[in-house]
Amino acid sequence: MIVRRPCLTRLAHEYLPRCGFFDHPLSITSSLFFATSECHHPCRQFSLSSRWQVGGKPLLDIYMDKVKTGHLRQDPAQLSVLKEYQTLTDELEDYKSVAPSTQGFFSKLFGSRPKIKPPHGLYVYGTVGTGKTMLMDMFYDNVAMDRKRRVHFNAFMLDVHNRIHRFKQNLPRSTDMKKEFSYDPIAAVARELSAAEQLLCFDEFQVTDIADAMILRRLFTLLFESRVIVVATSNRPPDDLYKNGLQRAQFVPFIAVLKEYCRVLSLNSGIDYRTISMGGSRKSNYFLTTEPDSVRAVDRIFKTLTATQNDVTLGTIDYVFLCQTFDTFIIRNVPVMSLKVRDPLRRFISLIDTLYDQKTKLVVLADVPAMDLFQADTEASNPDEKSGNVLMDDLKFGYADENAKASIFTGDEELFAVGRTVSRLLEMQREEYWVQASKS
Repeated sequence: MIVRRPCLTRLAHEYLPRCGFFDHPLSITSSLFFATSECHHPCRQFSLSSRWQVGGKPLLDIYMDKVKTGHLRQDPAQLSVLKEYQTLTDELEDYKSVAPSTQGFFSKLFGSRPKIKPPHGLYVYGTVGTGKTMLMDMFYDNVAMDRKRRVHFNAFMLDVHNRIHRFKQNLPRSTDMKKEFSYDPIAAVARELSAAEQLLCFDEFQVTDIADAMILRRLFTLLFESRVIVVATSNRPPDDLYKNGLQRAQFVPFIAVLKEYCRVLSLNSGIDYRTISMGGSRKSNYFLTTEPDSVRAVDRIFKTLTATQNDVTLGTIDYVFLCQTFDTFIIRNVPVMSLKVRDPLRRFISLIDTLYDQKTKLVVLADVPAMDLFQADTEASNPDEKSGNVLMDDLKFGYADENAKASIFTGDEELFAVGRTVSRLLEMQREEYWVQASKS
């Protein structure tokens, strides 16, 4: 593939004589730029594919190596998305080589010149277990970029809120109550992030929190304008993000921004590979209370790994911190869950998401197999329903109000996330997962 670029030789002939610096502009361009694209001047052509062969192994070769060793099954849907990842890899390599440096010699020499647009990112969505995260990680591990970051979207938003809080805390205190002071901490956070990262890869892009929803458009618009490239995986297409969320109308413009800067791809092979054994054995780390000696078996594992036990109510930020401290979790007496008791269900889903993303080992003692842990029973006598009604009263929402259909009241988000949680619980039982977690 031949990539067209501005002819540096021609630029040198046109601009350098005006500066009066060099008698032979061709000699300086020849020494600094060993190859340029097709042009009317006698300069060399540059093959992007041959350059990438030098910089790293093609993603298709990496994928097929995993197929040959039995770690993957060849999947046409995955190969289609992998082709887009390879295209982005090539585009990034080319963009990195032709994008002008804001502090470079030629930028100062030629003055203001049109900025080269960065390539579009990717937004890959599909059902659980189809290989979205695996393909993104393959891309991330092999793309030749220094300023890149791969992060779970929940952890990223926690980081963003912490940065916003830090900037607000550091604001100077005004003693003049009449003097208005305007400050945009989101812009400050965007500047800080874009200075550190040129490529952001998000796993499990999802929006369930109204605080996140209200800042995403502003934050990502600024990131994109700062030429940050975004790659994301999600279970939802962009149009379904924050579906039935509170005050969703204020969030909807972000979807258009996301589509403008990212190519949207669907990865739906119809197979959940986490539920399929790839030749590896399952580890004995999911026990049933109906099995003999199951409690003793879990106790033995627990005593082997730690000498202390704690029973406290935690949230996502606590789970992230714990995963950074401990490499194995043991959860005992996991009951069958439903929307009748919604708060523990939400926290359990969040816990499994965090453990899986952090590659943390998990041992479970439950009443039923993982496939039967969740019941779609939403009938009356729901304790959360009363608290939901109180919240609706506090917000002055009637049952006929459009906001009453928000997922915070209906539980739609929890029902949607259940499939992902079950899929991950099944994969976390595999021997391969434990081997990978031990290496993390």
